Amino acid sequence: MGFDRRTFVGSVPLMALGFEGLIETLRAEKAITPADEHALNFWIDVIGIPEGSITSAGTAYRKGHKTAGGETSINREPIFLHWDEDQKTLIPVGEIAKTKLLPDGDAQVDVTMDRLRLNSEDEGHFASFASGGIYMDMQQHPELAASGGSDFTKMASSVFSAFFPKSGGKTGGSGNKKRASVGNGFLANPTTPASGAAGHPVPLQQQSQAQSLVLPKGAGKAMFVAFVKDRRQSVFGQFISAVAGSNTSSYSQLLSIPFLASPALGAIRAIVANLQLSGGNQAVVMQSAPLNIAATQSVLADLQNAIPMRTGSYIALPQEHGSAIKDQMGKLKIVKGYLVDKSIDPMDLNDDLVAAQVPGVSYLTLGVTAKKSEKGSCGVTPAKV
Repeated sequence: MGFDRRTFVGSVPLMALGFEGLIETLRAEKAITPADEHALNFWIDVIGIPEGSITSAGTAYRKGHKTAGGETSINREPIFLHWDEDQKTLIPVGEIAKTKLLPDGDAQVDVTMDRLRLNSEDEGHFASFASGGIYMDMQQHPELAASGGSDFTKMASSVFSAFFPKSGGKTGGSGNKKRASVGNGFLANPTTPASGAAGHPVPLQQQSQAQSLVLPKGAGKAMFVAFVKDRRQSVFGQFISAVAGSNTSSYSQLLSIPFLASPALGAIRAIVANLQLSGGNQAVVMQSAPLNIAATQSVLADLQNAIPMRTGSYIALPQEHGSAIKDQMGKLKIVKGYLVDKSIDPMDLNDDLVAAQVPGVSYLTLGVTAKKSEKGSCGVTPAKV
C-alpha cells in the first residue's frame, strides 16, 4: 500500500495537513536512532506502510524480514471479549450470537475507548516511560462497502490520542509553583501500597469523542495500537507539548479526523508510526492489524474472522494475558469501562477496588453502539471534538 504527497493532500482534511511537517522534521534530523525491529515489522509488514516513509527504518532494514516471538509480536496482539448484557456473562467475541446483530442494511457504528489499565508487571516494565499514544481507525470495507467506484469513495475515520502517568501535586511554600513528580513514569508511587498501587485505569474518551462511521452493508475494518515513550523530548513529546499543552492529567485527544477517504489512512498511519518510533526507547502495550468488523447478520458470513459489532461493552487484552483471565470469565463483568468481579456493586466502585481486580491482566475497554443507518453508502457521521 503506497501513497504520495498528492494522495495525502487530496484526501486528508486541512486540519491534518500540519502533520506533514512532522515527517519533514524527522527527515531533517542529523542522527536518527534505529527503530525497534518488532515495531518496524508491525508497521511495514503487517500494516503496509512503505519502508521509505519511516525515517528511522534505516538502510539495514529488509522488508519481509520478520523476527520470531518477542513481547511486541504475538504476545501483544489483542484478544477481544464482549460483555453479553442479555446473558450477564463475559464471552469471546467469536461466541456472539449472529442473531444479536442488526439483520441487514447499512449500519452506523460508534466506538469509544473507555479505560486503559496496566497490570503490575506492565507498570513495572513501563516505569521508565513518561507518556503513551493510542491510535485507532475505522474504515468502510474496501471490498464489500460498495459495488464499483473508486477507493476514494470509501470513507474512514481516525483518532490519535496521548495518555499520561499519574503525577504529583504542587510542592513548596507560598508562591512556589514548582511541581514535584510522584513515583517514576507509569508507576504512580511504588512505595505506597494503597493509593499508589498498580492497576489504576486511565480514563480515556467521553461519549462525545466517539468515532462514528457508517458501514455500508455493515462491513468494515478497524485497527489500533497503544505504545509508551520515554521521557526524552522526542518528536512525539514535542507534538504532545504543542497540541496538549499543560493538559496532561490523564488523557488528551490530539487529533480526530472523522471524515477522510480510506487511501489517506496510509499517510496518517505513517505519521503515527514515525511518532512512535522516532528517537527509539518505546514499547508496545497492544497492537492490532486491521481486522474485519461486521455489524449485520447478512455480512458476517462474508467476512473472514470478523468481529461482530453490537451495542455494548468490549475489552481487548494482550495475548499473553489470556491465561490469567480464561478461568475467571464467568465471574467477571464490565461496569463503566472497568473489569470487575460480578459480586461488586457499581455503587461501591473506587480506584483501589478496581486496581485490585484481575491483577494479572492489562486491558483496554471499548464502548460500541450499532444502529441502522439511513445515510447511504458514503454517509459519515462526524465525531464531536
